[in-house]
Amino acid sequence: MSTPAAITGSTVACPNTGPVNYSTAAVSGASSYLWTITGDASVSGAGITGAVTFGPTFTTGQLCVRALLPCGYQSAQRCMTIANGTPLLGSMIGTFTVCPGATNVAYSVPAAAGAASYTWTVPVGATITGGQGTNAITVSFGPSYTASNICVYATSVCGIQSLLRCRTVASNRPNMPGNMVGASTGVCGQTITYSVAAVPGATSYTWSVTGGAVFGTPNGSSSIDVVYPPNFGTGQLCVTANNGCGSSTARCIPLKGIPANPGVITGPTLVCANDAAVTYSIAAVAGATGYVWTLPAGATFVSGQGSTSITIDYGVVGGTITVVATGSCGVSGTRSLTITMNCKLSSSALPGATVNAYPNPVSTQLNVELDAIAAGTYTVELIDVSGRVIYTNEMVATVGLNNNTIDVATFAKGVYTLSVKNADGFAKQIRVAVQ
Repeated sequence: MSTPAAITGSTVACPNTGPVNYSTAAVSGASSYLWTITGDASVSGAGITGAVTFGPTFTTGQLCVRALLPCGYQSAQRCMTIANGTPLLGSMIGTFTVCPGATNVAYSVPAAAGAASYTWTVPVGATITGGQGTNAITVSFGPSYTASNICVYATSVCGIQSLLRCRTVASNRPNMPGNMVGASTGVCGQTITYSVAAVPGATSYTWSVTGGAVFGTPNGSSSIDVVYPPNFGTGQLCVTANNGCGSSTARCIPLKGIPANPGVITGPTLVCANDAAVTYSIAAVAGATGYVWTLPAGATFVSGQGSTSITIDYGVVGGTITVVATGSCGVSGTRSLTITMNCKLSSSALPGATVNAYPNPVSTQLNVELDAIAAGTYTVELIDVSGRVIYTNEMVATVGLNNNTIDVATFAKGVYTLSVKNADGFAKQIRVAVQ
């Protein structure tokens, strides 16, 4: 025997209603039909029509029907789901990438059985211009619209809301360009090329510059040449991405004719009196044509004045090392490094004692020998190239040969300064290579 045909009738029913008739087509040879329903509902009837009464707490149920033969044989059942609300609405139809300023753009969802009304929400910067309450609306987008969701839900005849159906509507106006590539300081008297990465959806780019600079190549692409006059001071370079929807927010950078301030000065900050051949350096500064260093009182240049790296000999006091970058349009700000003179003599002598360190280079154990004429207390330090003390120990020396061992196995490879200093502040320093 055949399964009954699909049941006809509303898939949405409200509590405390009925009887509501549902029907199926006659099945050949059937003598009667068996109707059943789940949930807070009841059904009556033995023919092709079943009358359903929905109770006060009805939310959802499944209505089924079977065809019966006189001999008692039952067909497979045909079922349908009935609820007091509508299911999730079908897919939204419309234009999901728009230009800011677009008007009366249409959006819709398929009509839902049992829906009494539809409620739409649109993003900030957009306005519903028609159709609120129905399954189809028109929307206008303001000039500042970016991107967000349009959503809709249906309310059934029973007052039950469906789940939200949402779609993102993007703006077709280009995004702001990314970071510019090109020097922004030390630019006077030069021609410099600037560029930005391609912006999705952009068809052209608009550059602007202030401060007396001019463009050396045509405007419109993602790169441009800027020609700076010899007396250029300060200005600003900007770029927007454009297409048929309009222009992006501008990406801008400040411009300076003088070089940028030098970076951190690298080199030891703790030294001894009369230390010789001590090196300091900075990274090269874009647009700089030279560098001017100043030294503590009594210190002198061995080499490097005007460059990014200097070698100096110290006097008997500490102080401040400074450096500025120079260019054809002026001088940068100053970078400084404070130097502390932490021992009275240089590495050449330690009164009343002789110091030896071995092996040098060293990889595991550094042996420090101090041959003292008189008993005394000495401070043993190992200092890295930045002036940081990474090892310190107090050696109580007796007359004659004294030993101190330093485990350097875990230290980074490089050059260190071994300092052995007596109670009066006099010190012996030895350069040690850890490898």
